[in-house]
Amino acid sequence: MNSRPNRLWTKDEQIYFEENWGYKSAKTIAGKLNRSETAIIARSEKQGLGGAYASGEDLSANQVAKRLDIDSHTIVKRWIGKYGLKGKMVVLRTKRIWRINLTDLIEWLELNQSKWDSSRLELLSLGSEPNWLKAKRKSDIKKPVHRVRKWTKKEEGLLISFINHGLTQKEIGERLGRTEIGIRRKVSKLVENGVLKKKKIIVKWTSKEGVMLRNLESQGLSDEEIALNLGRDRWNVVDYRRRLREKGLYEGRKPRNKAGVSS
Repeated sequence: MNSRPNRLWTKDEQIYFEENWGYKSAKTIAGKLNRSETAIIARSEKQGLGGAYASGEDLSANQVAKRLDIDSHTIVKRWIGKYGLKGKMVVLRTKRIWRINLTDLIEWLELNQSKWDSSRLELLSLGSEPNWLKAKRKSDIKKPVHRVRKWTKKEEGLLISFINHGLTQKEIGERLGRTEIGIRRKVSKLVENGVLKKKKIIVKWTSKEGVMLRNLESQGLSDEEIALNLGRDRWNVVDYRRRLREKGLYEGRKPRNKAGVSS
């Protein structure tokens, strides 16, 4: 690589570095910026971000998520926010990232084995393979795998048609041979991808879901986490709560204004 030694970092380079550290390897970032891997690693250490991607004792939440094959929000919102995994937030110019010490992570994983699946963890990807992890890996591999049935184009078309005709999620599920939560998740995906407009969604809430909403709120879960548990989108949760409040049936969590303050 023909990178120049001691070359000053430009603003655009710094932004690219901050946006991609913990998501792309040091080698990939170095190639993009025409710098050496050593320079990239030194930059990360100077900013307190830990060592190189996939090595070193400090990992980003995204690196941990990639090793364990789970969503990084599960690590930040649940493991750190709810279940005591130690982590420290590092504030960069363009974003904030969570850093997790590898030793703390391994200790937490041992104490909370029921909260994660080791069958998708690559051998030695945590730097060691203690006896408790070997035993858990054998146990998790034997567990039955629940495979998600993929949606076909025909099913998507039928789903959209059923929604436009006002069928309930239960009715749609019965016609397509899918669960209600599966229908809600697919609807959220279609809305996210712009295939369906929010105002056209007529997936009604059940009384059971209403009870679940209140129970999840009482546990201190965020709207995003509640939506995930119910198989819905955050906007769907907020809108349902608003409609209940307008009918005088809800006095719980207050909506937030643009400044993020409860009104």
